[in-house]
Order: sequence, then structure tokens, then C-alpha cells
Amino acid sequence: MIVHPRQDGDTPLIRTWKQLAYEDMMDTQKCIWMDAGVVDYQLCPLKKNCDQCDFYKDMNRGHSKHSSDKEPLQIHLHDPIKSLVHFTPGLQYVKGHFWYKRVAADRIRIGIDSFLWQFFSSLQKVIIPKSQTLLLPRQCLSWIAIESGIIYLKTPVPGRIQKINPLFEIQDLQDAHLYLCPDHELWFVELDAFDLSNLVSLHKDEFLNMLHDDFSLFSSLSPASEGGAGRYGESVISKAEFSKYLLNISDNQVFIC
Repeated sequence: MIVHPRQDGDTPLIRTWKQLAYEDMMDTQKCIWMDAGVVDYQLCPLKKNCDQCDFYKDMNRGHSKHSSDKEPLQIHLHDPIKSLVHFTPGLQYVKGHFWYKRVAADRIRIGIDSFLWQFFSSLQKVIIPKSQTLLLPRQCLSWIAIESGIIYLKTPVPGRIQKINPLFEIQDLQDAHLYLCPDHELWFVELDAFDLSNLVSLHKDEFLNMLHDDFSLFSSLSPASEGGAGRYGESVISKAEFSKYLLNISDNQVFIC
């Protein structure tokens, strides 16, 4: 439940999540599949709340049915390098490789750490809902288009977008190697957060232990059957296995389709 002061100074107006969501549905924008260039034209009436969208479900079913023709069954991944991942003071790292930073009383910036960014080195585009979009719990805050699919990032905290990182307003980010940038520069949005109570910050040792476990888990993934390995510093694994891996290490907040 969200409380907003009334203009006349009387009793605050109380609005629920559903009421806020309904108000935001009045402003329609492009579908994620249109932004990514998969379809020529499709609008989104749900503020990119893909989990509730029938068109999104149909597209996923269609891609699964024809995966042998349209989607690679294996994916080439940059092998993560431990020395490129750092615990940055001033950022609050949380489970799932997300971080946030307070920039005002209830306003935060949200990003992901360089461990995840290393997997997305074939970056083509980053798509983010526009300013003032309401993000409900576990709703997508960004989509990252890479060579082999679209990465979905679900917000670890609900709120309303107030600002977008100008870096991601560039239309073409081909192979930008963003994992070489400091984490604090790679925030996606500034968000007026409605509830930070469920975000538990990791101490440095906890963060490093999480990294160790997830590096080890990646090393244990089975190579794809064709060829087994890619170029030096690159692994070739099945897309389905990588999808399961992402969901596992991100607390079900990151996946690929």
C-alpha cells in the first residue's frame, strides 16, 4: 500500500499496487520484441510486465517450437575472469548479483555486477522502460539483447523509474565490453523505491563466497556436444543449460530466451 499526500493538505490518499498499475497501463509503449527487432510492430499495454502478456507467451512458444530453425541450441560465452570482479565500497550488493546505491532518501540506482556483465560481452542493445514507469515486484527492469537471445532482468525491489542511465539510451552498443567498466557506472535506472526491507546487503566476505560458488558452478557446466569448446577464453554450452544456470545464480531474477 502506497501513501501519497493530497494537494489540499487533507488526509493522505491511499492507493494499492493494483490501482497504481492500472493508472500506468493508460500509457502504451513498444513491445520488447519490437524494440529488439524481432517483430515489425507490436505495442505493449502492460508496461512491459511480460509475465502477464499473452503475446509474450505465444512468442516464447513459437521460438521453442522452431528453435532448430531460428535459435541456436548452443551459446558462445565469455569465460568469467575472477580478477575483473570487485567489491566496490559504497554499493550495496545483494543476492543474485544485483547491487543498489542510495542517491536520496528513498531513491536508489540499480545495477548488476561485472560477473554477470562478462557473460553479456556480445551485447547489442539495452532496453529499459521509460521514466515514470511503475515496476511491480519481480517485474522486468531491463532487457539485454545479445547475439544468442534476450536477457531478462527482474527488479529486486519495486518502485517508479525516475531516471535512466544515459549510457543505455544509445541505440547501438555492439560488443561494448561493459564488464571492464566500474560497477557504479553501469546502473540501469534511478528508482523511487517503495520497499527496501527485503533487500539484504552482503558483507564483502559473503559477496566473495557467492562469487566463488558461482565461478565453480559455471566451470562444472557441460560443453555443448558440437566442438566442445570455443576460442580461447570462451565456452560453448547449450542455451538451455545456461538459462538454468542464470536462474540459479540470480535467485530467479535473470533469464534468457
